[in-house]
Amino acid sequence: MTTTVYIVTPSFNAVGTIDRTIMSVLSQAGDFKIRYHIQDGGSTDGTVERIQDWQKRLREGNFLRQCHGIRFSYASEPDEGMYDALVKGFSAVQAFPNSFMTWINADDILIPGAVAVAAGMERQFTPSEL
Repeated sequence: MTTTVYIVTPSFNAVGTIDRTIMSVLSQAGDFKIRYHIQDGGSTDGTVERIQDWQKRLREGNFLRQCHGIRFSYASEPDEGMYDALVKGFSAVQAFPNSFMTWINADDILIPGAVAVAAGMERQFTPSEL
């Protein structure tokens, strides 16, 4: 069974950085699947339109996937700050118990190979060792 890594990005008015953040997540390469959700706080600066462009690219197959699968979603609604957005985002991804879950801010990046390291841990250790 292929490991799925669950990633959430809380965002609000991040049009200047959101493309770089999304690219860093979606370009992860390796033997895993990615479940990626962006929980936006109701941006008004074009962030939501950038997120929609990425969703369209993935839906139409206009992005070279380097892992076994990417499921991408987003929601944009007012929240009570970053931690509220994270709670909403992790609720949206519906991760299974003992899943690998992380979050990345809308102005951060995941370094290449980060998700592969996490997914590789599942193959190297028993659940009680993790």
